[in-house]
Amino acid sequence: MTPALLILLPTLLPYSGPAPIIADLDADGRSETVRLVADGVDALQIRRGRALIASGVPRRWKPWRVEAGDVDGDGVQEILVGVHKSTRYMPRPHHCLFVYRFQRGALKPFWLGSALSRPFTDFAAGFPARGEPSMLYAIELTASGRRTVARYRWNGFGFTLQRRWGDWKSARLVRTSSGDLAVAADGRICVVDRVDRTVRRPVSSSGRIRSHGRNQ
Repeated sequence: MTPALLILLPTLLPYSGPAPIIADLDADGRSETVRLVADGVDALQIRRGRALIASGVPRRWKPWRVEAGDVDGDGVQEILVGVHKSTRYMPRPHHCLFVYRFQRGALKPFWLGSALSRPFTDFAAGFPARGEPSMLYAIELTASGRRTVARYRWNGFGFTLQRRWGDWKSARLVRTSSGDLAVAADGRICVVDRVDRTVRRPVSSSGRIRSHGRNQ
């Protein structure tokens, strides 16, 4: 089966903050760059080359991660933004996932979620198979403060939990040199693919993950 991969980012693994993404957001054959910036009223900018073509997401929402993925499987990528704010049903500031579309030169809300099924600390969108939506992976917190991985799929109105696994003291999402989505958890690396196999891979002395084949 086709492995779930992260959108190609212009950074090395592991993630080290809100890295920019490069993607064709309106399926016109031209790439846009999406990044979070440190100044201005809006924290998210969309550029084509050097030209600023759209902006959004208020800085007061404290955005901390940006990703891209084809959430609903229509062939057009959405922008996924992690923000830290209160919402109508959860009055204390917390991590939220907001999804936008870039349409007619503007950023349009697609889904503004108060939360996933559990509090989460990280997320990533996988490359979809043809005609299928991107899977959403999240590092979530248990009631005891442990970390797990959760996989979600778009259901037309929101995200449905499909599977949850793992039990770690610490965990974060990373990307291998071959592009595989992986979890760095308690000093070990587990590669995650579409059928949710976790494969232990050694880590080099430089911190980069050595890739020795798809499944071992």
